[in-house]
Amino acid sequence: MAKPKAPATKNVKTPVSPPVPPLTTVVLAPPIALPAPTQEMFDLLTQWTDAAAALEMAKKITTHEMTLRLQVMDAFFPSHVEGAAKHELPHGWVLKGTAKLNREIDETALPAILETMREAGFKTDALIEMKPVLQLKVYRELAAISLTAIAIFDEALTIKPAAPTLELVAPKVA
Repeated sequence: MAKPKAPATKNVKTPVSPPVPPLTTVVLAPPIALPAPTQEMFDLLTQWTDAAAALEMAKKITTHEMTLRLQVMDAFFPSHVEGAAKHELPHGWVLKGTAKLNREIDETALPAILETMREAGFKTDALIEMKPVLQLKVYRELAAISLTAIAIFDEALTIKPAAPTLELVAPKVA
């Protein structure tokens, strides 16, 4: 059986749109030339590793301080759940303690709870602040598809550098 022939075309120019990259394409910055390490750079790296080690020690101290703080709160204010309290100490010293509770919203239960409260006659609008959160994965997927869309959306963002991360990887032992 013969293949059907394509219809004849006249000199009509069809606008060609650029190919749309797949969603998994990530727009990367062009490669940059890395400088050759200098003694000053190695000195800076040494200072950073020393500071990172000090930070790890500080984290351990911070954890120990928190453990002791909780023990002091339990000892001096055993039944205190929330708010500030004072405990008189010898020689005019006063220990002030403030107990706090963190409250997190169960987003799964929230819609039904709010509906129940509204049905019971309670106003719930001021109870919760709805905060938009950027979904970075979806944002990057959009950037791969349309730089125009990203340029428009970026007008709603404040973009500034975040703290970088570093890891010094030891050479592999054979």
